[in-house]
Amino acid sequence: MPGLRELKRRLALSEQARNRLARIVAWLLIAVIVVCVVIVIVARARQGVSLPRSTNHPSTTPSRPGVFYKNCNEAHKDGRWNIPADDPAYRPALDKDHDGIACASRARR
Repeated sequence: MPGLRELKRRLALSEQARNRLARIVAWLLIAVIVVCVVIVIVARARQGVSLPRSTNHPSTTPSRPGVFYKNCNEAHKDGRWNIPADDPAYRPALDKDHDGIACASRARR
């Protein structure tokens, strides 16, 4: 019957085998992470929850419900541009060109 040292020697992996095993484990972990991300995305899509999108456009959603802006400068200071007619902050007095968009950004004009 082999001794403990002999058994360890037989079970020891070469450096090349250890490196190969490490790569396999790393790829398996990456695959598991990718599968988890896909599952989360599909679940959110089925619930109708959209993923947050990064935009460089100023916000058109009201920062405070029922907010009143005296003028567009005040709205712009609050981060509001391109306020649509169905927004509570919209007022015809803020819509200079009467296109249904108040405090339009220069890019929109």
